[in-house]
Amino acid sequence: MRKKDGVILCSGRLILLLAMLTIIGIVTMGCQQGSRILTDKMMGGTNDLTIENREDLDVVAVLTLVNEPQKVLVAMYIPSGNSNTVTYVETGEYLLHLTFGKNWDNDSKKFMEKVFRFRRKGKLHLRGFYDYGIILGKTGRRPKFAERVEVEKLEEPEYPAEDWEVTIWEWLSYLERPGERD
Repeated sequence: MRKKDGVILCSGRLILLLAMLTIIGIVTMGCQQGSRILTDKMMGGTNDLTIENREDLDVVAVLTLVNEPQKVLVAMYIPSGNSNTVTYVETGEYLLHLTFGKNWDNDSKKFMEKVFRFRRKGKLHLRGFYDYGIILGKTGRRPKFAERVEVEKLEEPEYPAEDWEVTIWEWLSYLERPGERD
């Protein structure tokens, strides 16, 4: 009888483990494998922002307010060849900071080698009910209406900027407002 109880208890634990893994899978569906949101303080907006990393290095993309560039609203870790989407971004003007590197250390929240920092020149304007797309990299297909955006390299004494460049392509598409029909 104890063996049967043990088997029943074991199968109950297995079912609980499978249920937990299913929930974790549903929660992380918006991120590709390895991608993760590090910080997300955006709530209640109507925009989606997707960043696709086609560069050879991993990237941490950071969105800040124009008038408070030190206040991080969204930070996304995106490995090379992956993308990530943050939803409910409020309408407004933002700065986009990009840090590329290798060997991301999640505990210290920084890259351990080959670090390059860039900032998108000008403001990123999010207008409401739009899906904003950003591609980091020169290769691959992109929408016909994507525009190339200038970036500036940020040099810091700790990480001297070498001869490494990044290309940014941006576009937006209109999202259907709640209650609208085609």
